Amino acid sequence: MSVTSVIEILGGETVVGTPVASSADLALLAEKGIPKETIQHLLEYLGIPLSSLEAYLNVTMRSLHRYKKSQLLSRNVSDHLIQLATLFDLGEKVLGKERFQTWLQLPNLALGAVKPADLLKTATGIRTVSDELIRIEYGVFA
Repeated sequence: MSVTSVIEILGGETVVGTPVASSADLALLAEKGIPKETIQHLLEYLGIPLSSLEAYLNVTMRSLHRYKKSQLLSRNVSDHLIQLATLFDLGEKVLGKERFQTWLQLPNLALGAVKPADLLKTATGIRTVSDELIRIEYGVFA
């Protein structure tokens, strides 16, 4: 994972509002909260509508709409978005952007025949999908 790539997926340091050089900086950023506008950058990067992102978040769109554009998101939502950006960075490196987006939507036998996208609402699910991508990257198939 490249911290720089993750920050770019979220809109860059100007959007995030603080320099980020390490994984520890990402953890501190999640603690502080990231601006709501990072969601728009994530959507643009992925090329998906907001309604599709809702499937990956453990928060309702109604709750997200309550935040102003530059208002900081809660610690939990910020952390989840950073984890998603990290996963998307890994997925793009392993499969390529378009193949990764397709792979997320297809049932995966190694994951119990569920779609990887269905697991992205929790940190455990993101870690499970990430582990599978790493196995693919190294040619280890379960």
